[in-house]
Amino acid sequence: MKQIIFLFLLASSLFALPSFSTAQKEKYLYVLGKKIASLSCKELQNEKFETLKALYDAVKSRCGLREERYNLALSYYLWDRHKKKSASMVLHVTKKERCPVCGMFVYKYPKWIAAAVTKKHKKLYFDGVKDMMKYYFLHKNEIEHLYVQDYYTKKVIDAADAWFVTGSDVYGPMGEEAIPFASKTSAEAFRKDHGGNALLRFNQLSGEVIGKLDE
Repeated sequence: MKQIIFLFLLASSLFALPSFSTAQKEKYLYVLGKKIASLSCKELQNEKFETLKALYDAVKSRCGLREERYNLALSYYLWDRHKKKSASMVLHVTKKERCPVCGMFVYKYPKWIAAAVTKKHKKLYFDGVKDMMKYYFLHKNEIEHLYVQDYYTKKVIDAADAWFVTGSDVYGPMGEEAIPFASKTSAEAFRKDHGGNALLRFNQLSGEVIGKLDE
């Protein structure tokens, strides 16, 4: 909520929409942002940001848009799109679903399930983050989105938003794992209780890091 309040306070100070309701302002920003996204600053659109303000600052400093309202609109559109994607994923695993990396039946390990959505809207399920990342490294150009579950709450979250603990004393179906959390606080609490040699963000889960989990 604080993110949205920040956005609309900023919007009000940048351009006048005196007769617009909050919903109308939101629609205006979304439509304008979508148009801008189709034309410019595409290199920023696949990056992930922890807060709306961080995204706004990146747009403002890197996109070179002529007007402040364009920075605002693009930030709102990208943030809204990202949040809708994160919220829309539901893990629906049948007993026939096999991990495409190791071949194990995924339904047997519900708390470890991770998922990928391809650009053709196909859902792939994995028995852990480790196997999901192995697949991702081989098929990056085919993948639209990756999802993991918070270890404690089982909430489905965007992999790009997660914090991962590696090297802990908690093992998944395929041995050592990169264990995901929705917040740094919960990841650090887990690490305090279960050890671990690293606390990482998604972009730090390199092939080398994942490979070491099998050693």
